[in-house]
Amino acid sequence: MAKTLVHEIAKNLYLLRIVDDNVKYFEALWEIPEGITYNAYVLKTKEGVILFDGWKEEYSDDFIKTLSEVVDIDEIKFIVVHHMEPDHTGSLGKVLDITKSKPEVIGRPMVKDMIRSFYNIEIKFKPIKRTEELVIGNHSLMFIPTPWLHWPETMVTYIKELKTLITCDAFGGYGVPHKVFDDEELDISQYLKGVKKYLTTVIGSYKAHIIKNIENLLKIKIEISVLAPGHGLLWRKNPSKIINYYYHLAKGEVKERRALVVYDSMYGFIDKAISTIVNILKKNKFNVEIFKFGDKKRPKMSEIISEASDSSFIVLGISTYENDLFPLMKNVLDMLIKKVNREVPVLLISSYGWGPVVGAKVLEILKDSRFKIVDVLQFRGLPNEDFEEKVKSIIDNVIK
Repeated sequence: MAKTLVHEIAKNLYLLRIVDDNVKYFEALWEIPEGITYNAYVLKTKEGVILFDGWKEEYSDDFIKTLSEVVDIDEIKFIVVHHMEPDHTGSLGKVLDITKSKPEVIGRPMVKDMIRSFYNIEIKFKPIKRTEELVIGNHSLMFIPTPWLHWPETMVTYIKELKTLITCDAFGGYGVPHKVFDDEELDISQYLKGVKKYLTTVIGSYKAHIIKNIENLLKIKIEISVLAPGHGLLWRKNPSKIINYYYHLAKGEVKERRALVVYDSMYGFIDKAISTIVNILKKNKFNVEIFKFGDKKRPKMSEIISEASDSSFIVLGISTYENDLFPLMKNVLDMLIKKVNREVPVLLISSYGWGPVVGAKVLEILKDSRFKIVDVLQFRGLPNEDFEEKVKSIIDNVIK
């Protein structure tokens, strides 16, 4: 049985958390050995119970059981849907079935049709078209649209009396925290690695929207005592830490002298070139992260994308495969463009047997991206005699 947790995070406001032990590839795509949680919230008011989001559909029975520990489900009067992705709404069908669809669903206008399409449910619905405030019982709830964090219909809720901001996907992270709050978690720096990986893989395509939505949120000047996302750790000691972390990652701010090296090597030719490059980088005091696609193991795409988000220099080593790019490295390029796409110098190296085709193809693939190819070094089989000197010159220029 999945591990669940109920915790009162503010007066009459409860966290309902489940650890998803089954998922290995988030969105059926991203490797997450660190795991993930789904966080829903329940607020008791004088006018009835408000439910904020839910869990994945496969955990619907667990959700109903956990929800029943906190409230009488028949007392749920409102359901706030911040984001329609099924890891947050999959269990709501069961809630609406038990309550005979009595609760009013609150969400952005698209939500009504999405619920009908996803779950074949008819609902009572209140659309939130812009920033709007509702008084429910003894609480004032401000609903703030945050489009593309991470779908177009997303929003967040600020509970004025509790100074609590419920944010769903925004400000979440991969990982299963040992505790509920940031001031209880012993290793925040380790947890933030999961946040970086989550932001880059899940919301990386929408970095401009992260920046815009955070700036809009700050303009409202709400006082946040608790920031409560839909995944991972809650923030009460320093909510601004996670907000600033998201903002700076979305801005593409780099860690100086941090190099990412991603390559394939079918028969060892590119290995030799990469070894030379890594030695030169380390002599120049670069912190180097290396990911290799080989015949014995493969790296995790989620980790490659995460590391690319704040590296100051990227090296790509791509073999020629059937007169084209090595297929897995072509996929790496595609994901780097979709999820990272930032202005960073890139050195491309390639080994070929009968023709140097990779360089031209990569330049074509990257031509409309923000990545800056500083040089292309291609060689037949093993690196050329002057390869090392060329690399030294390239890295000197990158440093300058």
